[in-house]
Amino acid sequence: FTIPEYLGRTYPSSTIDVVEIDPKLQDIAVDYFDYTPLPNVTIISDDARSYVHSSEKQYDIIIVDVYSDTSIPFSLLTREYAAELNAITAPEGVVIINAITARAGSCLQILETLDATYRPHAPYAILAQAQNTKKGQRANTILTYTKNPFELTGTQPLQSLNGRLYSD
Repeated sequence: FTIPEYLGRTYPSSTIDVVEIDPKLQDIAVDYFDYTPLPNVTIISDDARSYVHSSEKQYDIIIVDVYSDTSIPFSLLTREYAAELNAITAPEGVVIINAITARAGSCLQILETLDATYRPHAPYAILAQAQNTKKGQRANTILTYTKNPFELTGTQPLQSLNGRLYSD
């Protein structure tokens, strides 16, 4: 709950929905990580796939952070899931994915699979990894997808990797 708490405090007039499959995780975050529930953060106990399938809300920003190391639930790697996620993303919205990948080696397949899943629905993408990450080294990777072109300011120059963008 680190990101929802940070966003809730930084943007107090925002509305943040957190979809969490484990209803006990909020209590664990409170007990062990000093999480403080905020009035603008709503916890929804549901599976991400089920929630996205049934939601009628539109979101400006969707953060997908459901992966454990390099393990990704298959149900969240389907084009159907990406299409449903796209349907609840506002026209000018963004989908941000936090995953462990690499630009070479065995974790490159994870990166390519994520990209193949999300890009057909949101063709504009930026990939950013932690600075000083060697090409084949596993690293925390942030993938940002939009339906419309966008420009980042104050970032490192972007380079192309097989039609993808990444920041060194």
